[in-house]
Amino acid sequence: SLRVFHTDVDVRFSGDLVTVGNRIYAVAESGDGSTYGVATLEPRRPARLELVDFLPIEGIEGRYGRLAWLDDGYLVLGAEREGLVLLELDPDGSLQPRDRLGLPGVAWRFDLSGELMVSAELEYGLRWVRGPLDSGRREFGSSPEDEWDGVAIIPGTEWIAGQRSRKTVEVFRLEDEPVSVSSDSLGWDGSINHIEAIPGYVAVTGSIQYQLLTVGQEGHLSSVEHVHGVPAINIGLSLWSDTLAIVSQGSLRMELRTYVPGDSVTMQRANWAPAVGTPFDVDVLGREAAFATGNGVEIYDLSDPDSPRLDGRWHVAYQLVKDVALSAEHVVAATWDSLYVLDRAGAEIRRVAAAPIPTDPVDVQLARDDQGRPHIVCGFFHSGYLVFALREGQVELLPAPPPELWGFEDRRAGSPVVAPVHPGTTGLHQ
Repeated sequence: SLRVFHTDVDVRFSGDLVTVGNRIYAVAESGDGSTYGVATLEPRRPARLELVDFLPIEGIEGRYGRLAWLDDGYLVLGAEREGLVLLELDPDGSLQPRDRLGLPGVAWRFDLSGELMVSAELEYGLRWVRGPLDSGRREFGSSPEDEWDGVAIIPGTEWIAGQRSRKTVEVFRLEDEPVSVSSDSLGWDGSINHIEAIPGYVAVTGSIQYQLLTVGQEGHLSSVEHVHGVPAINIGLSLWSDTLAIVSQGSLRMELRTYVPGDSVTMQRANWAPAVGTPFDVDVLGREAAFATGNGVEIYDLSDPDSPRLDGRWHVAYQLVKDVALSAEHVVAATWDSLYVLDRAGAEIRRVAAAPIPTDPVDVQLARDDQGRPHIVCGFFHSGYLVFALREGQVELLPAPPPELWGFEDRRAGSPVVAPVHPGTTGLHQ
């Protein structure tokens, strides 16, 4: 039978909880709200919970933290903008803090190409880093003067597409400051949801509308079409010979359109709903598209643009899959507290690795370092970035770059948001 337990302990439970054996570990604040940490509770008879311990986490301020249990005897506390804290579970059930990984930056939208990473920070401006993903970052820059809603690096060129100050789409190159090459008016007055770029084309979305622009040899932007009333929260682009494929995702449906250079409009080819779930994100690779569908991932074969075919599906229970990244070998899916790596080489999509993350990411991307090794980069709104190395089916969390190299600050508080980084964060990968 179901029994209701009560507790009169002087803490306030403000986040996640996990159970290990007969103990409960919960994110909590002290009764006066001055301390944030992890409470340990045990059930007692008759129908009571007893506070066994309360571990304050120094320097952590905030609520709605997340806890994840790792099978090798560790708990990970994700404290939103304060980073990840690794807690070791002693044999007697007590917790000991062992490591901390601060998260640099303020992330809204970002893009990666080669060794260049560019981050748009809304009213806080634009930042960029050149250098290997995992170490030895060589150069960084920032431009805090303007408001940037999104950025997309145009592969194979020195140009970057972005939306500055909400009214224009712009192509620029990076010197000491962003140097504008050309711009064109946005089809609507307001913010964008997503911006995507491939050689020759830029597309921006605004929930129920999108705009397609061409990029000339000198970086000149020219609007092709502004379409209203289509599902367009996120968008992916792919070149099929001389045909551009445009795959967009709305709150209920997905759409595939094509464009042939010289035409004045795009052509709708397919409009469909996922087999199960609701679309949250899309990533396109060649003639394939992967969608995050809330309860999993669906991959579609777009070889027949008029009739996309479901080619694979992965389901996860009790999670909300909102971000997806696609490569030839893997699919990366992200929920509000977990990162999953899926192998798609066989007949069925299967999970091969997982890692905890502190909160819901705004974007997840796959990239490769200078040796061609895959990495996963997650951007978190007020918490910056985490970089994971993908090695032989395992996910390894890499040390965060020092704050003085990134130069990120919480400009609202006037202080850096990065905690000290201690390399060798054992237990943060599975």
